Amino acid sequence: MKSEGYKISAITVHNSLNAKKNCNEFCIIKSLSYRNVDSLLKKIDPENSKKLILGSGIVEAISSKNNFSKSQFLWNNPETIFKLNDPSYLFSKLSSLGIKIPSWQKNPPSKGNYLCKDIRSYGGLLVRKFKRPEGVKPNKYIYYQKYISGRNISVQFFSKSGKFRVLSTCLQWNYKTTEKTFLLGGIVAIKLKQILMRNIKNILKILIENFKLSGINSVDFIISKGKENIYLIDINPRPGLSSNILYKLKLNRSILNRSSQIIYSTKDRLFDEYSINILHKIDPNIEFTEIPLAGTVIKKNQPICLVHRKVAKLKFLKTEYKEILKKINNI
Repeated sequence: MKSEGYKISAITVHNSLNAKKNCNEFCIIKSLSYRNVDSLLKKIDPENSKKLILGSGIVEAISSKNNFSKSQFLWNNPETIFKLNDPSYLFSKLSSLGIKIPSWQKNPPSKGNYLCKDIRSYGGLLVRKFKRPEGVKPNKYIYYQKYISGRNISVQFFSKSGKFRVLSTCLQWNYKTTEKTFLLGGIVAIKLKQILMRNIKNILKILIENFKLSGINSVDFIISKGKENIYLIDINPRPGLSSNILYKLKLNRSILNRSSQIIYSTKDRLFDEYSINILHKIDPNIEFTEIPLAGTVIKKNQPICLVHRKVAKLKFLKTEYKEILKKINNI
């Protein structure tokens, strides 16, 4: 955005060295909530002259179509996001449009293989396999979605005035721990079969027409095994982990097999200046972003940084990731 001539003000909970370098104004808050962001916006933009792009964390916290009612938006506005955050509205609408979705329900299921999902989740942070303890009660933030085995695919696209362009198609994979089975580990740009891509584009066209999506968006699909049925899992009305991949595309570079991965901390630790210097020297083929500022405390299972690189062979991706993860956590 900065390279396009925009002056950027960022509000974030991540004390990121890269973000600080690329922003004209950089504001850190303790937790992402509508109230916290709105309060700070009133201080840094009292005239409501800035155009907002809502990102991860705050998008999931939109609880009313009237949030940020006086603000201007470069891409998706709270009214659109509010509808997408309501599983009852979203899944009913998708079904009426003929788009396949996994079976879902608001109340805890009595049988079947289901995932328990929180609408405030991003990156799989609040997703888990549902187990049936006694006395589970409905929760306004929670819904239950039938688990479907298959490939997790995300499709990034840019939409404006009803027209759209697919920017990238990525294979997703999870960083599995005992506590966080569905935590997003990373993505890698892949090429889809022509017929599959055509079917996905037809779905995107329907979504854009009916949800008025604008700017950079990402849609998550499960491609089931066998007949390659396409199930829509989630609509993310914001930029996400693919940002670095899309930046390479802007530079007219090949993005095929380009990966972005999240490096999680395996323990509570202080990230100091020495750690940052060593981090940069780990591998000349790796590009790092979202590096924490010196003095930042990283807790167990929280992200340390993102790593971006070209993957030679997809079958070695997870093995190579584990090696990088180990090197960084051993600094």
